[in-house]
Amino acid sequence: MVTTPVSSVSRRMRSRATTCRSTENTAAWALSWTVRTSEGAREVLGRLPPAAAMRCWMDLFGDWIATKNGMLDTLLSMIESGEIAHAQTRSELLAAITTIPDAGRAAGDLRSDVTAEDVAASLIGIFTVAPRREHEAKAGRLLDLLMDGLRPPARPAR
Repeated sequence: MVTTPVSSVSRRMRSRATTCRSTENTAAWALSWTVRTSEGAREVLGRLPPAAAMRCWMDLFGDWIATKNGMLDTLLSMIESGEIAHAQTRSELLAAITTIPDAGRAAGDLRSDVTAEDVAASLIGIFTVAPRREHEAKAGRLLDLLMDGLRPPARPAR
């Protein structure tokens, strides 16, 4: 098991985001962003049980988006302009997300019928209506609601 503190994973994701975002090559920045997202998911999963890792990764993802004000808009405009392929960015993000739910399904911590697409769409919606810097408490509540929906239903006692 990885012994890296979760806070240091967050710092590395933010630091690399700043470095990558400042480059002139926005396509390289987008690729680096997806690599960091995927590595962050694996690191957190190595430190925490799957359900806790999923919620922690959601916070890291939200914090990282908040450090790069307008990052979501930048990614969307890069996709629209053709600077990066929507399919490539989408598949990289989904691959990062898939890591944790796959482990959660195997452990019985997360529902088996939830896809990475479901999680990605939910996160985009949450961070669009409740950006972390302006609405941190609201974003946290919405992420908690999402996590409640990702957990398998409790089995009735017999």
